[in-house]
Amino acid sequence: MKQDIARRAFLGRLGTAALTSGIGGSLLGAWSSNAAVSGATFGGSIGLELDQAFAGYLQAASGGDRVFEVTAASTGSSIANKSIGGMRLTPIEIRAGAGMAPGFYSAVEAFAAGKPSTLRGALVYFDQNRVPRQRLGFEGSIVGVALPVLDAASGGGGYFTVTLLPQAAGPESVAQSPAGPAPKTGSKAWSLSAYKIQIQGLEAATQSVSRIEGLQVKLVQTGRDVNVDAGNFKITVRTNALPAFYQWSDQCVKGQCNEASGAITLLTPNLQTQIAAIEIVNCSVVQITNSWETAADKVAVATVELYCEQLRFNLAGLA
Repeated sequence: MKQDIARRAFLGRLGTAALTSGIGGSLLGAWSSNAAVSGATFGGSIGLELDQAFAGYLQAASGGDRVFEVTAASTGSSIANKSIGGMRLTPIEIRAGAGMAPGFYSAVEAFAAGKPSTLRGALVYFDQNRVPRQRLGFEGSIVGVALPVLDAASGGGGYFTVTLLPQAAGPESVAQSPAGPAPKTGSKAWSLSAYKIQIQGLEAATQSVSRIEGLQVKLVQTGRDVNVDAGNFKITVRTNALPAFYQWSDQCVKGQCNEASGAITLLTPNLQTQIAAIEIVNCSVVQITNSWETAADKVAVATVELYCEQLRFNLAGLA
């Protein structure tokens, strides 16, 4: 009981700061790299250090910028007297794919499970010779995790976007960072097109899902509390699968809406091996949108929006 009260108090303090810090707006000081995926560079790569150990290369990073508030006071003349007031740090946003250290994925899993999750380390920008050129030290709590669109027609590599609310952040001497290690080999490839989804009672209907969008977990204000919330997400299905979803929604019309659970499995590109899973807890239909496509060369599809109470991540296979 005491542990749960402490957790709620921590989330309350963290959520108040997160909701007033401008999370969701544009982030400054963006670094980006394609070296983390292919080894080819246009200027360098971005490394993540956690607890003084190299945790892997990132696809992109931004934030941790200092923003000072400017105050103006009347001086009795026609010119106001300006001065610097308080300072805040912009949220840090990092984009990471497969091949990161296990501790990184454990932190993401913990946040999605509603547990306080803090990362301490640095973002390091390496040149094309993997020599460190910039270093931003930080300590921050995870306040959001999002996945890009999963699409059967996509050729892109998978990644998470993790948002941190920094308690501290600032430039540090690159002397603290050794040369960047060679890109990790042997990690399982993660493609945005390689996945499957199953929902209890709709196993056959979900076989036609060709797109999943809106998968995210973030802090939200719920009344007086701040909770870790899994937002609504959407799936695209063939229209011949709609009867099962309409039957499910009919129960809600009758006031007897039954929630169901399921899972999204992330697979290797050959669709043979599971590398991660996202458990969907207590979901139900929010809206069914039929596209009414009539073109002969188009596959008739519809979009089903679902809410769920929780997304539980099992990401160990990505390390």
